[in-house]
Amino acid sequence: MNKFNFIPVTLALIAVSFVGQSNGSFWGLATAFGYGGGGSSIATVSSETYTVDDNAGTISNVPLSTTKAAFLVNLTKDEANQTWNDAGIANPVVTGNSLVVTAQDTTTTMTYTVTVNPAAPVITSVGGNGYINNDEKAAIIVQGTAQANSLVTVTLTNDGGLNTKTGTQQLTGGATNFSVTINGTTAPALVDGNVNAVAVATNALGGTSLPSTTVVAIKDIVYPTVTKLGTGAADYTIPAAGTATLTFSKALSAAGKTAVQNALTIGADKAITFAWNGGNNVLTITGHATEVTTFANDVMANVSDVAGNTDSLLLVDSAIEPTQVQPDNTGAAVVDNTTPQVVVVDPALPVVATIAAGTTNPEIDVSSFISGGTGTIPAISIVSNNAGNVNVDIPANTTVTSADPTWNGVIEAPTNTTISLPVMADGVMTATAAVQVGFTGARLSFDNAVRLLIPGQGGKRAGYERGGVFTEITTTCAADTQAAGNALPANGDCKITVGADMVIWTKHFTKFVAFAPAGGGGSGSGGSSGGGGGGGTPANPFGGTNISVLINGGATGTMDNNVTLNLFGGSSAKKMAISNGDSFMGSVQEPYATTKQWTLSGDKGTKKVCARFYDQYGYFSNVVCDEIIYGSIPTTPTTPSVWKKNIPAIDSLLTYVKYGQTNAIVMQLQKELQAAGFFPAGQKLTNYYGDITRDAVNKYKASLGTPTYTRQEIIRMIMIKIIQLKLAAYGR
Repeated sequence: MNKFNFIPVTLALIAVSFVGQSNGSFWGLATAFGYGGGGSSIATVSSETYTVDDNAGTISNVPLSTTKAAFLVNLTKDEANQTWNDAGIANPVVTGNSLVVTAQDTTTTMTYTVTVNPAAPVITSVGGNGYINNDEKAAIIVQGTAQANSLVTVTLTNDGGLNTKTGTQQLTGGATNFSVTINGTTAPALVDGNVNAVAVATNALGGTSLPSTTVVAIKDIVYPTVTKLGTGAADYTIPAAGTATLTFSKALSAAGKTAVQNALTIGADKAITFAWNGGNNVLTITGHATEVTTFANDVMANVSDVAGNTDSLLLVDSAIEPTQVQPDNTGAAVVDNTTPQVVVVDPALPVVATIAAGTTNPEIDVSSFISGGTGTIPAISIVSNNAGNVNVDIPANTTVTSADPTWNGVIEAPTNTTISLPVMADGVMTATAAVQVGFTGARLSFDNAVRLLIPGQGGKRAGYERGGVFTEITTTCAADTQAAGNALPANGDCKITVGADMVIWTKHFTKFVAFAPAGGGGSGSGGSSGGGGGGGTPANPFGGTNISVLINGGATGTMDNNVTLNLFGGSSAKKMAISNGDSFMGSVQEPYATTKQWTLSGDKGTKKVCARFYDQYGYFSNVVCDEIIYGSIPTTPTTPSVWKKNIPAIDSLLTYVKYGQTNAIVMQLQKELQAAGFFPAGQKLTNYYGDITRDAVNKYKASLGTPTYTRQEIIRMIMIKIIQLKLAAYGR
């Protein structure tokens, strides 16, 4: 393809016309036509197949595996007399080959560098396992290999090509592995069925590879279901040597089948065997050869199909005991004295168990997951309205192991306890809060750390007791996080102050205690010091009956169901719980107040309202109640005062102090008297039992109808009065 074929004829004419002219005139004209210095200086090539860039000196878009001969034949000289040096072209052609073009003038050259198109990418997986399940449909991952530094484009199509989704990834830094994520839910969404995946690679010069081999994946977003065994009316049983059949809606994966068998094995009280059909969707369970096999609790399992769709399925529906409660579909359950045990059976549902105020023996039954003393349990949060409001958080997928392989799988929720603290090197200690959680028979250990929050104990020391041996927790947590807790060694503990509260991260359950140096006159709780100390204040400040609740000031009747409660919980009360009746069902702790607006429940008639008070350490009072007739004309009692009875806290303190003494117990006495309204409200508390304290004590005694003064005090006052009269007689 010579661009200048007409020039030799023209030049010949010109040469004739200019015979005799100067060489400069002839060669100046000849040079204008590219023939100066002995020939053409054109050293470029053209192609209708490849992309030729004369400025960059590149020939690109050359298909992979092109032979040398085919490469050269698809190039055209831009001037017929130029020469090519193709020694730099391999067979087949590869990226980096070079072609040197020399013009007719033998001095002008052009070197072209060749870039071959990328090889077709290779797709190694779609969705990880050739399936696209419900969890993956919005983020379908396609992985494979492609030429280094190429731009990879992946296309997904299905439903006869009507639905197409694409995604790209630019490989850099010499990387050859790609992972492209594509959302298959954007309209029009990919439908269930076969999905075709194809990838191409494009290099920096725009050269595109051939498409990859098509990989076919299956989109399946339908969860498996099962026809359960039992109706929930009674415990499900399999007769001796009998069988039961579970039928699933679709084939299960190997992991799904294992999960089903493990759950059934744990749930049955006898050894059972299993047989799956060829479609992996029907399971035959064979019971014990000579005895009835019973499933005392519901049996649930996380069941996955071959596509990986996983759901928590109820396999066996048995009855629960009247004293048990199961979480609702949100995972919530309330534990009280009527149903003190919550039964956890769903491995995927996080449980929040709320312990009602006054519950004496709350328990969490995780036996559905325990075999041989160990098992993996779901996330469980225990929110206590007893035992000092201690909260417990067990993270999901935590393996719990008992030192006793015969452990029945029941975890004790927090309850108040006592711990005998030893005398330590820095003195006598007083327990300010003590709680037991776990299993009294043997230690429970956890592979993930469990969080215990003990309200109001921030900044104090902590420890635990097992088997009568006390161990102080001296390690401070790096942070109040699951990661910091999990970093603890096996059966390890650490503590950290969070606001006003103490948080203990632990990998075992036992008795835990917060404590501080013993101080005279302070109200201790949760245990006792190991010796010395004196004191005399009861460990539980609510040990007596110095608490009350009155409805409308003690009125006998009311025509309005909206009433006012008058509450007295004593100086130690920090929180309270109120209930229509004494069951405290659904009641929660709230800040202590001396009055509260309240709504009586139900129709007209005699109504009972009850209260319980809590101190800062979680100790609680006895339940106190008052009754009123709703629908009756209100009457005010003739003696409404709540003080016409002894206050044991004051009575107890009075046995340790007397007029004229100075000690810390006096201040505690003043505090109790002030809370009861006998000691001046604005008066500063001191350690001295003087006239102000004596007058307050006398007011208290007078409210009981007892003599105001002792015989000795009367004699002393008479003597003082005689002296005053004599001084007055002398004018002094």
